[in-house]
Amino acid sequence: MKWPFSQNIKPASDLTPILPPELERYIFELYALESASPERILHVLPVCRRVRTWLEPCLFRTIIFNDGFDNKLPSCELDTIQRASEAYPGALEIVVTNVLLIGERQDTVELVMRTCAGVKNLFFSGSKPEVFDLSPSLRRLHCGLEVFDFSTGITFPLLTHLELFNIGRNFGTSDSHPLLVESETLLPNLTHLAFSVTTVIRMLPDIVSCFTSLEALVIVSTYRVVSSTPLLPEERRVFEDDCRIVLVSVSDYIVDWQEGVLSGEDYWTRADRRIVNRQSGEVDASKFAVNFNDSD
Repeated sequence: MKWPFSQNIKPASDLTPILPPELERYIFELYALESASPERILHVLPVCRRVRTWLEPCLFRTIIFNDGFDNKLPSCELDTIQRASEAYPGALEIVVTNVLLIGERQDTVELVMRTCAGVKNLFFSGSKPEVFDLSPSLRRLHCGLEVFDFSTGITFPLLTHLELFNIGRNFGTSDSHPLLVESETLLPNLTHLAFSVTTVIRMLPDIVSCFTSLEALVIVSTYRVVSSTPLLPEERRVFEDDCRIVLVSVSDYIVDWQEGVLSGEDYWTRADRRIVNRQSGEVDASKFAVNFNDSD
């Protein structure tokens, strides 16, 4: 899928405005903000030059650097970001909300994050913690545990959702990880925590106790039928004893992240629904597993 900014869109004409310019711009920008997919924004760019000037930066609300064949959104290139930044100085810092970076070089990562300093939702597969110095507005983060450098003193005051992958077997044991020991300082507003490995299941009760505001603790499984995930009896009891702890399947991590951006429906929302239903008694507490296509 080709990035729309690089397409040769026919130059728009100058139409005489009917509405006051401020109102006209507000209406078009509101439309763009409600259009998660860039294709909808492309439909209105040819209206006239001023509309294109207002809305073209909105194409960059979500940018992904990933050449996967199953992308729901077009993959971006570094020169596209550079050209957009030059064409609309300062705009990307405001409009870019979601960024997915898979396997990119460190200089690419740093340039993207410096240009898009207002990112709120980041999926990052790299291992360099410096990227977080450039991301003060993060609300959601998917990354490996190794990117946290606790010697820098960096905190995540706005972060509410965190998924960690590449977790070692000793995470959460008696020799507690700094992320847990210093959770109130590092992650004071964290409400949702997820792990993409099952090795931490027995430690989940201890992990829950480290986060006083935690509303959801999710184990993410790639089994299409999540009940097929192998669990020992004592591991099942961990889920059954706390309605906030759920097991959720995804068909593909990256696709699920993109679906969340486009529709608002991802494993976080499915986990939240199941937790609410378990807490209310609508669903039995033993029903802790959620398939990726479940509607409740």
